[in-house]
Amino acid sequence: MSEINYGPLQQLIGTWKGDKGTDIAPEPDGEENNPYFETIIFEAIGDV
Repeated sequence: MSEINYGPLQQLIGTWKGDKGTDIAPEPDGEENNPYFETIIFEAIGDV
């Protein structure tokens, strides 16, 4: 098998975690602020 060249997308492969978001929701008596966290996983899949 030969190695697949993903070009500039190669740098995205892995697990990315964010911990700096804030979910601001309007409420009748003001705003509700909640911390927002997310995880995105990019995996190499090979030929399709």
